[in-house]
Amino acid sequence: MAILAFLLLPGTLLLCVLTLANFLPLSRRVKRERTCSLVVVIPAHNEEKTLPKTLQSLGGSCDVVVIADNCSDRTEDVAHFFGARVLSRSDANHIGKGFALQFAVDTLLKEGYDAFFFLDADGVLEMGALDKVREAFECGFDAVQVRYEMCGRGASFRSRLLPLAFRAMCFLRARGRERLHLSCGILGNGFGLHRSLLEKVPFVASSLVEDMAYHIELVAAGFYVHFLEDVMLRSDVPCTKEGEKTQRLRWEVGRLQLLKHVAFRLCGQIMRGRVRLIDPLFDLLLPPLSLYALLMAMFTFFSPLFGYFGLSVLALHLSLALFFGDKRLDEVRALACVPWYVFWKVCLLPYGCFLGFKRGMSWVRTERRR
Repeated sequence: MAILAFLLLPGTLLLCVLTLANFLPLSRRVKRERTCSLVVVIPAHNEEKTLPKTLQSLGGSCDVVVIADNCSDRTEDVAHFFGARVLSRSDANHIGKGFALQFAVDTLLKEGYDAFFFLDADGVLEMGALDKVREAFECGFDAVQVRYEMCGRGASFRSRLLPLAFRAMCFLRARGRERLHLSCGILGNGFGLHRSLLEKVPFVASSLVEDMAYHIELVAAGFYVHFLEDVMLRSDVPCTKEGEKTQRLRWEVGRLQLLKHVAFRLCGQIMRGRVRLIDPLFDLLLPPLSLYALLMAMFTFFSPLFGYFGLSVLALHLSLALFFGDKRLDEVRALACVPWYVFWKVCLLPYGCFLGFKRGMSWVRTERRR
């Protein structure tokens, strides 16, 4: 139990600090001004039914490039119909979003664009979002992440809990980091990168969680991702039970694989004085909230002080996530499903650990609501 407590302590401290940081005032960093040509990049693998809603939300305020990645449907025709430029990619040996993004960056950097905004083919931006993203780049920020929310009701109680858990991870912690002047992270959807950054830290598809892997490289290189909490991006929860399982496995297996590959390197760099890497390392050591809740409940019997402290931090964290949501009553009702959700995740965990540390896992598209 002592070893388990030692492993849980970094994530617990991080969760506590980032939660409390949400109560701090926001102080903006004043940076240089510059002109900026912005291009929206949308990786799309067989997204003919979700792509129209995404393209309509952009409003035609900048160039849009759809990466038709190993598509076998009418994704290219749909993109052309809505006025987007299409770059086709066909490579059966390198399938996945990370490879599509790398292909897009390598291609479009040669065309002189100043900034790139990456959007999934099922995401919907609020009106005026791209103007705010361009303004952030013109103010001198090298990387930005917008507020990313999951919405809708999925096929099971698990998907009804997903919007709350996702807001805690992708909004609340990013908001806390912004107030502490830490890099808020890259959430895989709705993030932007300036060419000056991409030229110094090339984007390479090296992980199932390419966003987290690349963010670690950015922080190691001294860059900072600015959080645009007033710019909203929404995406639907998975629409099938198989889609839920696929998504959870990809996230958890990807995190385990990344932790296995970078943990010792990060520890070595931190010991050499690169303290900015403490945050991404502790973030990797923080288990999923459902598993974290179960482990802390166990510690109330073996180490009550640590167990109750962890549960208190988690309660405050989820309460703030509820406060920042717009469907609080529905999410409070969904919390009644937590015991079943924890049981499901615990059953999934051994399989995820096996994939993460032994066999690996290939990228699989998550089914979304049509």
